[in-house]
Amino acid sequence: MSVRKLAILGFAVLVALGPAMLAAQNTVSYSVVTEQRLLNPEPHNWLMYRGNFSGWGYSPLEQITPANVKKLVPMWTFSTGVTEGHQSPPIVNNGVMFVTTPQQQVFALNAKTGDLLWRYKKDLPEDLTQLHPTNRGVALWGDRVYLATVDAHVIALDALTGKVIWDTTVDDYKKGYYFTAPRAASSASAATSPPSTSPTASRPGRRTRFPGPASPVTTRGPATPGRPAASRSGSPRTMIPSST
Repeated sequence: MSVRKLAILGFAVLVALGPAMLAAQNTVSYSVVTEQRLLNPEPHNWLMYRGNFSGWGYSPLEQITPANVKKLVPMWTFSTGVTEGHQSPPIVNNGVMFVTTPQQQVFALNAKTGDLLWRYKKDLPEDLTQLHPTNRGVALWGDRVYLATVDAHVIALDALTGKVIWDTTVDDYKKGYYFTAPRAASSASAATSPPSTSPTASRPGRRTRFPGPASPVTTRGPATPGRPAASRSGSPRTMIPSST
């Protein structure tokens, strides 16, 4: 067989196997997130906003020090395609990194290589006025990824594929309600089924709590008379209780 025919044959094989090879490279096993792991997160993971339920916001890892930090160099970059402000901490679970952006996108990345595993983007209503057009990350539970959106939805995604498992409207965005982050998921009742559409605290400017001992999702809305809308200190913002 001539060299030319061998080259053509080799190219054809690469074209045929290319997608499969790429898929194999991007395949990352996923570790189920349990309540025990959330209560005692592994040092190399970042399973929730601020790292743990205490809200420390720093890593216990000791490999990077003031003495060697200047030696750090970029290993990979990833463009989200969004130019608005990004406030989402990377949520990392054993090699899988989840990043959210304004416009309600979720990216699942191979944390080692930066390769895209999957992408989800919610279609937002055309008449939505985004009072705070950002997102502060996802919550993890089991094999699901939870996203709270600026049009007052809570969405459960399959952590391996990004497929929507359920999408529930919590309140009416036309009344000014919106979400920026599900703080953390920590109960099976909250994680295995959609939250109730009648939350226990749904007044404007109040925190909405779904079933479970520690699964708050902060919702925001217009302030009511005699009641501050929100505290500006801390991130994410803490709702100020009514004086009445």
